[in-house]
Parts: sequence; structure tokens; C-alpha cells
Amino acid sequence: TGHVVFLRGGLKVLGADLEELLSIRTFQELLFCIDTEELKRDTIAEQLTNSNLKQLLKEFHQGDGPFFFRIECKSHMEPEQRIRFTKKLAADLEYRTGGILVNSTTDYELELRLIETKTGGFYPLLKLYTLPDHRFRYRKNSVAASIKPARAALFMELARPWLKEGARILDPFCGVGTMLLERNYLSHGDTLYGVDQYGPAIAGARENARIAGVPAHFVNRDFLDFTHEYAFDEIVTNFPVKGGSLTGH
Repeated sequence: TGHVVFLRGGLKVLGADLEELLSIRTFQELLFCIDTEELKRDTIAEQLTNSNLKQLLKEFHQGDGPFFFRIECKSHMEPEQRIRFTKKLAADLEYRTGGILVNSTTDYELELRLIETKTGGFYPLLKLYTLPDHRFRYRKNSVAASIKPARAALFMELARPWLKEGARILDPFCGVGTMLLERNYLSHGDTLYGVDQYGPAIAGARENARIAGVPAHFVNRDFLDFTHEYAFDEIVTNFPVKGGSLTGH
């Protein structure tokens, strides 16, 4: 539901139900648009204070204020200049909001993201870290090379026309099993096999699959040494990359 506008960096959705949006598995992050004109450098704190920022927090944030925040500034400013700019802005916001907003670099609940425009102003966005995200509750375990669950979900969504119900599915470089589990979410597989030579990843995959309630077989072995008595219908994987080239064959 809602009206969708395509933007360079994503999609802008107007008038949609938040719970419905939170159920979409393919988004990387959810940001709220702050209703104000383009922010001018010398009046940013005043504009934000007079915007719908407080209303957004009241409606969607879990818990009452004060609200601990950080500022993420995407701009062409030099690093030192950007640090001075964000520190001054944070102090101004604390003062103008009467302490409703409190700047914190570690234990923050929300992020004010400022995107510099071509005219030198800023477009403001709000990210809430208190919104519950239950899309990937199974992903208790991960390793450094693990694919992000939302990206795996996106790949599987793009592949949806070629997926077959009841397929025999193999992931030869399965890691913690994310690609297999997202594949099975869209269309139930008859048999799921994951192979990986990294033991901790296989252990994590087994637990992730158990949490997801998906029966799957995970084999701790180099794929080049893996054999099976029957052929698979589908292969889904996130190829391992090392030194700019694929390590698999």
C-alpha cells in the first residue's frame, strides 16, 4: 500500500502501513523523511526543531525522551570540518529542544542523517534503532564473510521466477546458511544441502536452521571433495572471494 517514488538511493513510500513495510525482507534499512524544507547550514538546528521530528519520535519511537542521538553527515566537507560541524549542530539541537535530544556517540537510539544537496544544503532523514526487526530472527550466528540477510533475500527475490517448489537445493559455499534459508523461505525445498570447509560456519548454520525450523543438511567439507548420490535441481550460493578472484571452481 502507499505511493512509491523511485529515488537514486532507494524508494520513498508515502502513506504506507509501517508494519507492512517492516515485513518486507529485501530492504537494507528503513529511514523516515523529516518534513522540512532543505536545511540551510546556518539554520539547521532551528529547522529541525520546528519540523515534525518530535512528532515522528512520539509516534514511532519506543519509550519516552530524552532521546539519545548521533549525527551522520554525508557531505564533501573535509573530515575535521565535518566533525566540527556535527559537534556544533548536536549542541545546538540539545539546547533548542530543551534536552529532549541528547547527543551520544555510543548508546544512541536514533540517527539524524544529513545528505548534502547540490546547492550546499542538506536533506534530513531519521533512522530509529528501536524499531523491532523480526525478519531474520533465525540469523543468530554469522562469520566475517557472511552475506547480509536482506541482500540474500533480495537475490532470492530476483531469482523467484526460476525457483521450483520441492526442489533439491545445494549451496556449495554455504557459510552460516543464509542463502539456503532465504531460498527456502520463498519456496519450500524438498532437500537442502549446505557445504563449507569452515567448521565454525557450519556449526552456526546448523543452529540458524534449527531456529528457523528448516530441516537442512550441513557438511563440513571442501566442496571439491563433496559427492552426492543424486543430482540437485538448484544451486544457490554467495561465492567466496579472495584477492579479487573466486576461490571456488
